[in-house]
Parts: sequence; C-alpha cells; structure tokens
Amino acid sequence: MKGPDEKITEPLLVELMAALDMLVLERIKAYEYRVQGEIPKFFRRLYLDGVPEGGPFRFWEIAPFIDHFLEQAEPFWMLGSRGRLNSGTWIENDIKGNRYQLNASALCIGDSRILLIQNLSQENEIQSKLKQSAREAMLAKRTLEAQVKARTKDIRNREEELAVRLLSAIEYRHGDTGAHIRRIGLYAELLAAKLGWTPEQCYDIRIAAPLHDVGMIAIPDSILLKPRRLNPEEFDILMKHPEIGYEMLKDSEIPLLRMAADIARYHHEKWDGTGYPEGLSGDAIPQSARLTTICDIFDALINSQVYRGSLTFESATEIIKSESHRFDPDIYSCFVDILPEIRAIWWQNLQEGSKGENTVK
Repeated sequence: MKGPDEKITEPLLVELMAALDMLVLERIKAYEYRVQGEIPKFFRRLYLDGVPEGGPFRFWEIAPFIDHFLEQAEPFWMLGSRGRLNSGTWIENDIKGNRYQLNASALCIGDSRILLIQNLSQENEIQSKLKQSAREAMLAKRTLEAQVKARTKDIRNREEELAVRLLSAIEYRHGDTGAHIRRIGLYAELLAAKLGWTPEQCYDIRIAAPLHDVGMIAIPDSILLKPRRLNPEEFDILMKHPEIGYEMLKDSEIPLLRMAADIARYHHEKWDGTGYPEGLSGDAIPQSARLTTICDIFDALINSQVYRGSLTFESATEIIKSESHRFDPDIYSCFVDILPEIRAIWWQNLQEGSKGENTVK
C-alpha cells in the first residue's frame, strides 16, 4: 500500500475507492479528518453541504451514527492496532426518501489513520443484477437444452423411421425373419447396457443391430427360402449378404447407420478367426458386430428355421456355451449373465405374436 512517511494520494487507490463508491478520509487529529480524492455523490445526497471541498472537518452534528462509531475508532487508532475496526451496516435516508446501506471502517496504515465510509447499496444492486443475470442465463440454458433435446429426439425418430422402413423390406419377404431381426435389437440393447455402453449407444445398437441381415434383400428366394441345406454354390451366394448390406449402409453421415454398416459387414466374423467374409479375429472385429453375433446366433437357435425345427432355450444355451471360443470372452460372459432377461424377451415375443412369431414392440 504505502510507506510510513507517504500520504494516501496514490491515483490507483483513489480510483479504486471511487469504483467502490467509498469516501476515503485521513485522520489529522482526534475527531478531525481530511478527504482523500473525490467526495462520492451518495455522501453529498445524505449530508448535503456538511463536508467542505478542502481543509479539515469534523462529523459533529453531520452524521450522528458515524460520530458514535468514531468514539470507538479513536482508541483503536491511538493504539495503532493492526487490522480493521468495522462499524457494521446502518441505514440512512436522503431528503427524497432514498435508502442507503452504509458501512464505516477504521484502519491503521503505516503512520496514517484511515476512515472509510462505503455505500453498500450500489454493491447490493450489482449483486442483485448479477443474480438476475444468472437466473436469466440459467433459464436460457434450460430453454436451449430443451430445444436441443427436442431436436435430438426428432432426429432420433427420423433415424429410427429410416431403419424401420429398411427392416420392413426384409420382413415383407419373410415374416419369421422380420420377427427375428427385431428381437436381435432388444437383445443387443440389453447386452450393450450390461457391457457399460452409454444410453445413446444402447439406443443406436437397438436400431442398428436388426439391420445386420439387410443384405439378404439381394439374395434370391430360391436360396433364402430353400427347405433343404444349401449346396456350396448356393452358400457362396448367401455369403455375399454381409458385403451387400455394408454397401447399402456405408458412407452415411448418421452415426447409427455407420454402426449398422459395420454390423452388417462383420456380424459373421468369429473371435477365433473362422468367420467370413474377411476371416477377422479378436479386436479387429468391431465390438458392435461382436455383440450382435452372439445375439443373432442364439435367437436363430431358439426359433424355427426353414431347414430345421427350433431348439429349447436350454439346448440353445448349451450350444452357445460349447461354442464360446468363437465369441468375445467379455461379451460371452455378459451374455450368459443376462440369459434370464433374454428368456423374458423371447417369451414375451411368443405371447404377443401371432402364429407364435410376432415382434416385440
């Protein structure tokens, strides 16, 4: 602040006190003071012409509350006490009835004895405006969040509608396949949540996983609906559906469809590298496809196929366990943990379906 022999005339200090709406005075002798810097407007409104432009003055009869405080300040100053003696807040009214919250402080700075009188009303007004601004900002934020949420929901609905229309094309060709692919989405969503995926990611895979066989649209009915096992040439044609599906979905700007493209291309790959079309293994296979694979195989086992009857839930479970080396170990473990929930989805599907094979909404 200042050395022992300096006066309080630093321009920076004066500017600071003016910004704080504060009157700064230096004690010359007992009960006599000199103004440092400008006299604030609030002080003139309250005490009119009681404070002279220059020279020392006393507070007697001008400001009774300040006078009372100064009686406590004199011993404080005489002792040269360190720290600050505070008057506490009091209220004054000007001749127009305006109320002012004031506070006085006595300080010892080097050899100087300082009296500060501050108008807190302006500070309270600023705080009030800041609080109001904060409330308005919060309201604007909530409004924006609501708009973003509504817009996101609208986008999601459009994405889902697009996916459902693609699914309808498959279901139109074969009702059983339609029911199967919709169940895959429910299984995949459940499994993704168990694996710790975010709600948004779980939503995406619920819509994306059912598109795993979208490439089947291009496979002739003579192969797709053949009541006997396929010969090698027919199987080669069938094995093209992952790449066909990928070509249909790739290069989309929609994250959900990009995920669906990966699932379509890689859902027949196996953890041990024995799958197709590329023979990928381990983490080289996108997790979304690894997750969909086990859901697809299990649902195919427990629901009737053209070339064989369906297995019991328990028999399908045993087959999955015996083939566990073909699945991502973490995904397999989580899938086994949620088998009761998988059974519930499957059973609800049978109960709600017509001819035993309708879809779970």
